[in-house]
Amino acid sequence: MTDTSIVAKDELLLSSLQARSAYIRGNLFLFTEISNHPANQVDSFSLSYNSDKLLGDDNIYSLYLRTIRIKADTTRGEAMIIPCAFNIEDLVKKAEKNHSDELKFRINYAYSFGKDSASINWKSSDVFTIDLTGKGK
Repeated sequence: MTDTSIVAKDELLLSSLQARSAYIRGNLFLFTEISNHPANQVDSFSLSYNSDKLLGDDNIYSLYLRTIRIKADTTRGEAMIIPCAFNIEDLVKKAEKNHSDELKFRINYAYSFGKDSASINWKSSDVFTIDLTGKGK
């Protein structure tokens, strides 16, 4: 898991994380929104978590989504929805090993920097649930 208390070099803020998602063959697809994003800018998205740490009695994992600018673009930006895919197969297998019928998690994403610009304010999504029974409940 990355250190969530510090700002990474060229870290970007997300405007929002859309509630829609998909889980297909070990991959979680999320839809992020970034304000003022130049069309030709290249970013890297990463998802980290501590699989041994659960939130509350509901067995909810806390995942952290970070966005880093890889290549800048100086053209005028606009709001963009960017689809992202993350391999979470290991987390799913851990939940299945614990005899869980579903995997629940929240996505935390950077939405503002602290007053000192050296810290991040995180926003949490609603709980996402993946059915592990294959019955599509």
